[in-house]
Amino acid sequence: MPSRPKPASVDEYVANLSPERREVANALRSLIRQTFPDVMESIDSWGGPTFSRGGKELAWMGNYASHTNLGLFVGDQIKSPLIEGTGKRMRHIKVRTVNDIDPPVFEQILRQAANL
Repeated sequence: MPSRPKPASVDEYVANLSPERREVANALRSLIRQTFPDVMESIDSWGGPTFSRGGKELAWMGNYASHTNLGLFVGDQIKSPLIEGTGKRMRHIKVRTVNDIDPPVFEQILRQAANL
């Protein structure tokens, strides 16, 4: 099974998603940009979007058939019932639809991650 080529940009990555995943990705992206106007977007070595500030990785996005993960590089240090995962440091929030995104809660989690 041939692998997909790595997208050149986050815009290209999002454009290639299914309509439902695209809606969630755009909502998360917008929230991250509103929370941190200085955020830098890039495509990581695995081909997914990564968000960083001041040279420090903050968050990443992973899309699956039924949900989108908003990943946090220091998620192990954030206390929230939304945080899932068992990685050494990274954790994620599983977002199935845009209705799962509570902007004040997500902003607070992102600000916690940025301060660690």
